[in-house]
This record gives sequence, C-alpha cells and structure tokens, in this order.
Amino acid sequence: MKKSDDISANNALSSGDETFQHELEAFLSQSAEATTWHAECVIKQSEFETTELVRGRPGEGVAGQYVRKVIDAASGAGSAYEELWRAQGRGAHLACVPRLVECTRSGNRLTVVMEHVDGCTVDELQRAIGAGEHLAMLVLPPLSRAVTELHTALPSPLIHRDLKPSNVIMHGGEAVVIDFGSARIWRPDASNDTTHFLTRCYAPPEQFGFGQTDERTDVYALGKILYFCLTGEQPPNTCGAAECREKGLCDAWAQVIGTACAFDPADRYASAEDFGAAIAVAVESSPVTSVRMKDGRRHAHLTAFVPAVLKSGNPLALVPSWAGRIWNVAILTMLAMMLWMSIDTIFNPMPKDVGRSIEYLFAQNILCVDPLLVIGAYLLMDRRRLRAKYPKFARWGILRETIYGVIAMVVVLFSSAFFAVMMGWA
Repeated sequence: MKKSDDISANNALSSGDETFQHELEAFLSQSAEATTWHAECVIKQSEFETTELVRGRPGEGVAGQYVRKVIDAASGAGSAYEELWRAQGRGAHLACVPRLVECTRSGNRLTVVMEHVDGCTVDELQRAIGAGEHLAMLVLPPLSRAVTELHTALPSPLIHRDLKPSNVIMHGGEAVVIDFGSARIWRPDASNDTTHFLTRCYAPPEQFGFGQTDERTDVYALGKILYFCLTGEQPPNTCGAAECREKGLCDAWAQVIGTACAFDPADRYASAEDFGAAIAVAVESSPVTSVRMKDGRRHAHLTAFVPAVLKSGNPLALVPSWAGRIWNVAILTMLAMMLWMSIDTIFNPMPKDVGRSIEYLFAQNILCVDPLLVIGAYLLMDRRRLRAKYPKFARWGILRETIYGVIAMVVVLFSSAFFAVMMGWA
C-alpha cells in the first residue's frame, strides 16, 4: 500500500513539474517576443496617469516613436482603451483614434502603447496662426466628423468626456482625438457617472453629478472648442448666446455655441453630426467676417477662408445673409406671380389651348407646370436659414439637394407625359 502511495505521489510531482515547466517556457517565449520600450521623455503626468514618448518596435509595426500611457485602473480611468483594443482586435478601425499596438493590464496597472500622431494640437495651431473663423473652419468640421465616428463606430457610443484643444491633433486636414483616460462607453441602464477626470471649463453640468453623460456631453465640449477657436481665449463656465455676442461674435456663431453649450442636454444639438451641420450653416451666414481678438483688432484672413469655403462646397458662403434674404423675397414674389398666371390660364386659356377641356388645362398647369415652378424656385433660393433651423436637413448639402431637385423635376415631366398619353391628350 505504501509503495502504491509513493508511486502516486511521484506521478503528481512529475505532473506538477511538467505544468510549471510549460508555464515557464510560455513566459520566457512571451518575454522574448515582447517589445522593449525606451522612454525618451515624459509628456505629462498626473496622480492617476503617466504619458511618455517612447521608442521601440512593436510585434507588428515599424520601429519608431510611440506614446505609452501607464494608468492606475483602480481610479476608474482607462477602460475605454481596453474597449478600443478589443474593437481593434475584431477588425474595427477608427480613423480618428491613434492605432493601439499594446494594451495590457497587471493588477490595477494598465499599460497602453499607441502610434505617435505627427501634427499639432488645436491650441498649438491657434498660437501659430491666430484665432478666427479661419481656424474654426480648419478645426470644427473635421472634429465634428471625428466625434461622430466615436459615437457611431462601436456597438455603443464612446463618450470622450474630456474634449479640449490640447486633446485634438490636426493631421493632414483631419482631426485625431487623443487621451481617452476619462472616456466611457454609454450604458442605457446608468443613472449617472460623475468623475473627477475633467477640465472644468470644457465639462458640462452632468459631469458634476447632474446625470449620465452621453453624446450631448461631447457636443457641449465641441461648442466650447468653437468658442476657443473664434476668440483664442478659454471659454467661460456659462457660454450662452448672450455671452458670445458680448464677446463680439456674430449672431450665427453665438447661436451655435449657445445651443451646443446649453445647461440642459435636451436643449443641445442631439449629436455631433447635427452640430457639424449647424457649423456649415453658420459659415454661410457669416462669410468673411472675423472675430475680435484680445487686442481689439479685426482680421479678415481671406486667404485662409476662401479655399476652405470652396472645399466645403458652399458657393453661398461668400454672400452676406441680408443679400440672401432680399434674393428670397424676389424669388418668392416671382413664384407667386407665375402661379397666379398658371391658375388664370385654366379659366382664360391661351390661344393655342382654346378648345381644350378644363380637365386638360388643370392637369397641364396644376400637375405639371406648378410643381416645376415650385421646385425650381426652391433650388434658386438661399436656403441657409432653413438649414439652420433643421440641422439634419442641412447634412444633404447644396449639391445633393440640387441633384434631388433635378431628379424630382424629371419625374414630374415623365409622369405628366405618361398621364397625358393614358388620357389620350397627347
């Protein structure tokens, strides 16, 4: 019996040795393949996070500079990086986020290594070229698209919660969002998610305990960034339309900022995409005007603004809004006169239509001519105020609206011709 027990014990020890040996070999193999990062400098450091510029060669990538973050996960920061890492593993690619090359957790220590984006932050760009509409045009349209991607590319919206000029890098005309330490995935069952990771003048009331953060939290920060781009100054805590007008901003910009930075999230733009559409309308309503700088002078910056306008595809952007309103009055007056003439010809036919039935005249004018007149007048109008009132409608853009309008006119013509043939009028 003792001999049997000794054999069993020896087998158990042998099995344990084999398991230990296997784990040791796996560890040594992983260690051999792991990248050795050489820290070049500390970019920033806080109580919960250290960000360094490092040099090395990841398992899949080229040797060069990368950014490494070491985060105290016990503080509640950094979970968004793990979500991005899992999404990247599933094949998702967010163009507005630096590509992650490593993401590991050891206890409460989270280490993230990502690509180093070559570009300048929005605050650096402001110091280089100055504040004004030219800067707003360079930054806000691509930034709105980037934040929209954060909110829509993953199964649940990724809320950044710390958008500010220093966390946005402009690279090749596009905006790259960095520093996701405060970011979180939106959860429908959460009531609030107050966190102390925030920049006070860019953080909305809900981040101070008034409710759960969602897409409108980032919209609030976008409004504050717009204020910074236009004025070159950090935004005040209360950033309504009245405060913006007092600062010298025109009504169009003041309205956009005031709506984005409303205290109640329900009063803000519902999404970053709607905010981007409102930006496009504001640009059209405020063409080459510039904002008042700290020294009180006004600058036009036409050389930077005109190319941006042409690239945006808004030919009305160089037309003052008051001129657009006068143009609309003229178009609507002419439309009213032509519609009246169209109705009058039903009862007082032109010589070529004498003898035609009233049904034919009604179909010709009301079903064919009048729709063409209305569609044509709409396409000729300055629609900036309409698009400002309905931001989702503004997403179409002038070119897309024109194409749809022309298609509608062709459909009306063919439908009228088909109807005339069926009725035996042709």
